[in-house]
Amino acid sequence: EIYTLSLHDALPISLSWYTKLLGYLDAVTKNKSEKTVGRLLDHVGTSSQTEFLLTFYNLTLDKLKDSSNSRLVFKVQMKLTKVWMAQKLYSKTLRALQNLVQSCDTSDRDTRNASQLLELYAMLLQLHTKMENHREQKSVYEKALKLRVAVPHPLHMGIIHESGGMMFARQAMWQKAAECFFDAFRSLDEAGNIRRIDNLKYMMLCKMLCKDTVDVFEAPEVKAFAQHEEVSTMASLADRYRDGDIEGFQAKLLNAGTIVTGDAFLNGNIEVLLVEIRSKALLIALRPFKRVRFDYLQKALNVSKADVKKLLAILILEGEIDAKIDAVTDVIEVAGAADTTRQLAATATIAWQNRLQEITERISSNLS
Repeated sequence: EIYTLSLHDALPISLSWYTKLLGYLDAVTKNKSEKTVGRLLDHVGTSSQTEFLLTFYNLTLDKLKDSSNSRLVFKVQMKLTKVWMAQKLYSKTLRALQNLVQSCDTSDRDTRNASQLLELYAMLLQLHTKMENHREQKSVYEKALKLRVAVPHPLHMGIIHESGGMMFARQAMWQKAAECFFDAFRSLDEAGNIRRIDNLKYMMLCKMLCKDTVDVFEAPEVKAFAQHEEVSTMASLADRYRDGDIEGFQAKLLNAGTIVTGDAFLNGNIEVLLVEIRSKALLIALRPFKRVRFDYLQKALNVSKADVKKLLAILILEGEIDAKIDAVTDVIEVAGAADTTRQLAATATIAWQNRLQEITERISSNLS
């Protein structure tokens, strides 16, 4: 009845009924009260009425302040902090979570307290991510991994692993980031959470960035999502990236639309891939020439003149080519490209000579 009233905007009436219900908590068993209130909390939590939720949770906490039912108190406090975080009251949320962490004493190896602490760490990591408190995020992440919980909730573990992936990605530690995102995907898949697809895409991106050529679909958990639109799009990008197909990569990226651009993490890191694949294509385009015009390179890479200049600057600074740009004639004078071709030829010749000598020695050995 309370839930039905809340859905039909009869919020004052539903709160009145709920206040009366709370008055009967002492008249029933601890189990019964926890089950009843817990079910109501889950139902009411779907409401979009923030003020109603705050009043509802505060009413419950006020009634339970002298209660010995710590599990129910914890549940209400967590729901209240989630409302604060949704309202971007980050400082208030942080204080509340820190107080809850202090109240969770795991020194007696209490399994329930350890599970609650894991949930708190997961929420703290989400909060620190939003607040961009990277140092605090790293500290909480390390604590969460050290915590021993008999049966950790897969949703909480998924949040923790995803946070770790984001943390390693910021440091360009792509292999570790990929491993974290894969662990997050598995945990969130077990929990049936939709964030599993996002983490699978993040893992695929990181594998491209760390030059990992292992087929991600070899894992049975991943293979089940091979036909998912967003996953198959990332797989197509990965294939074109590995093949150095700049035209195909850029075309697929354009067609991907919000699958990439709508995700802050993907959109923020796909530029790294673009620079790399364009740099490879630029090196190939430069290889036969000592002098080449900008417009030729623009057509070859299908990018703007500004992008060509940026890529050339990167290659020159990294020592990949020895070149000069003539700003008057829009011509690039390349010293290193022709040299590179000769070096490749020389290397191939030496390798052939060594192989020939090895075969000759084997023949001589067999004849003797």
